[in-house]
Amino acid sequence: MIFVDTNVFVIALRYPRDRHTRANAAFLRALATRRDGVTSVVNLLELCGILSFNLNDRQLHGLFVHFPRRFRMKILPSDGSGVVVAPANPTELLVWIRKRMAFGDAFLAGGRFCRSEI
Repeated sequence: MIFVDTNVFVIALRYPRDRHTRANAAFLRALATRRDGVTSVVNLLELCGILSFNLNDRQLHGLFVHFPRRFRMKILPSDGSGVVVAPANPTELLVWIRKRMAFGDAFLAGGRFCRSEI
């Protein structure tokens, strides 16, 4: 199992002329063939936040929904049945991300995550 960080997907989807594009693409193809690549739901939501400035709602939703199939990656954590377990409801976070908001900002904007008992 090889864990893949967000930057690899950002290069693949946003920077086709980056100097690392060829190596990046070869790496992703090898993982897709081997089917042992994984990333986290937080990384996927982070990617959606980064790309939210350039994608419309339909494209952003498609990226989130079809990501595992497109890259032949597993998303962690999951409950074993393929259902992703997230630190927050991804659908609620995508509502904020669609407003052109980075993942970290969307995470905080949800409100539930920054409350503390004083």
